[in-house]
Amino acid sequence: MIAVPREAATLVLMRDRPGDAPEVLMVQRHGQDAFAAGAYVFPGGVLESEDWSPQALSLCEGLSPESAAARLSLVEKPERALGYYLAAIRETFEEIGILLVKPRPGAAAPEPGEGALRVGREAVRGGKGAFWGWLRECGLRPAVENLAYFAHWITPAGRPKRFDTRFFLAPVPSDARPEPDLEEIVDCLWITPAEAIAAERGKRMRMLNATVKNLEVLAEFASTADALESLGRCEVPAILPKLVPQGDGYRVVLPWEPGYDLV
Repeated sequence: MIAVPREAATLVLMRDRPGDAPEVLMVQRHGQDAFAAGAYVFPGGVLESEDWSPQALSLCEGLSPESAAARLSLVEKPERALGYYLAAIRETFEEIGILLVKPRPGAAAPEPGEGALRVGREAVRGGKGAFWGWLRECGLRPAVENLAYFAHWITPAGRPKRFDTRFFLAPVPSDARPEPDLEEIVDCLWITPAEAIAAERGKRMRMLNATVKNLEVLAEFASTADALESLGRCEVPAILPKLVPQGDGYRVVLPWEPGYDLV
């Protein structure tokens, strides 16, 4: 029986480095994790029903469900489309403590301090909409308009765990300090896309195929602003790799590679 892909959202955080290529934040998954154990990935996770609940959607000021649906090609499910943006922000905060928010209109909301952020991370772990309620109480809203949607990958059929994942890019300040939750995420690393690719090829960092391919895209940009401007308006096709038997195992074939249509 072929596993049904679970909807997921991933967020690439990018910051500029004076005189050098921009860096992205990569996180290492726990070695005992059921998916991608020990691999370096970008923050993110599964889309939850709370992410497109009326409570969560009511906090969004910078992006409408209809605009999100047009961008993600989910025009029949506009609320769910905006939920992907919200899931990316929620999961990133839960895993590494970086919160992408802005003050709500009319609210004099200061930047959350360490104590408030700890309360928020406990709220996000509580589920059932507790995180979105906490944001409202703090006079904050998710900065969904800062996220640029740029990639869509679906895990190949044949894998026991499959995900239908939307990838977003967002800017962060140069002094952004991630703190791994030490449950799902055990380490965080700021690194240029080119450095990350070299580390994967040198077998110093284990990565998923989709991660490497997205790093190759990001490595083309000289600044965060350039990446956001270009990727924010690019076409985003769904990429579904296939598994081709090879020896005692399988190799991954991408849609633009020879042999894809023969499988």
